[in-house]
Amino acid sequence: MKKIILITFLLAINCQLSFAQQAIAKIKFEEAEEAYAIKDFETTVLKLDEAEVLLKTSNPRIMYLKILAQSKIIEKAPLNEYKILEDTRQLCAKYLNEYESIPNNEDKYRDIYNIGESLKVYPTDKLSFEKKKKKILDEEIAKQQQIEFEKKIALEKEEKNQLELLEQNKRYADKNNKQKFTSLGFESGEIAKYGLIIETAGINRRVGFHFVCRSSFTSDDDILKSVGNDLVLINKFDFYLGPNIRIFNFLYLNLGIGGGGYKDKFDNGTYPTPQGRYSLSNIIMGPVGSIGTTIRLGRVVNINIGLSYMDIPQNKYDTELTYGISFNLVKKMR
Repeated sequence: MKKIILITFLLAINCQLSFAQQAIAKIKFEEAEEAYAIKDFETTVLKLDEAEVLLKTSNPRIMYLKILAQSKIIEKAPLNEYKILEDTRQLCAKYLNEYESIPNNEDKYRDIYNIGESLKVYPTDKLSFEKKKKKILDEEIAKQQQIEFEKKIALEKEEKNQLELLEQNKRYADKNNKQKFTSLGFESGEIAKYGLIIETAGINRRVGFHFVCRSSFTSDDDILKSVGNDLVLINKFDFYLGPNIRIFNFLYLNLGIGGGGYKDKFDNGTYPTPQGRYSLSNIIMGPVGSIGTTIRLGRVVNINIGLSYMDIPQNKYDTELTYGISFNLVKKMR
């Protein structure tokens, strides 16, 4: 009697444990479904394995979901691991063999059949699997190396093009700089003998600029002493500025406009001379115009020749021949 009571008690406990394991297995299956819904296929397989351990077996629902999850893992990385490929094949064969006659299971049965067919494209033994895996990995490595090589070639080409462009820009800038110049020199003339000329120009541009200022620096005594000579002196000064226009690379036309003045003697003055009594006028202003040429003799030296005109009553002073020499300061001409 005691044995019967003990056996009955143990069976009751076993039933309770069995019901508890089934409940937990159900929870595991639901967690697997949730993981599959969010495409966490590894967790799906893990939860289904735990459910099978609790149930100590499998069933159509667990096996179906497990095959689906493992097929998705294979799709992502078909040659990652041979074990999951072989296990999925076996599960497909078992499902098709054992659950063919389940009512209302045609759609799921067809899904498993299609998955089994799709697995036939992969190697059927581990050695072939590893060879194909190595081949694909080698191809991927070679492809990646080719991509890296092409990137390197493209980068080197781009760097070369950039260097060539920089070198081209440098040569162009150097050429432009060497074709530009600023010159400073001495400018003289028949009357105003002491002067300065400043000029900027270049063979890469049509129009430049020049400025000239001159003076005779003639004293009052020298003006009076020149009375009666063939040329009576005056104290003349002028300045003018304007464009210089490139005619040829070595020849420029200078046009200028400006102003100036002069001091001269006039009759019936207070200063006695052998020729009579004279006096000196105040500075008389007048407009000045000029025309001339600049000739480039080389990279350094320039010769300037031209005519300067000032509206002076004595005609012999109206037009004056000017001449000078200047030197390039900033960039030397080639």
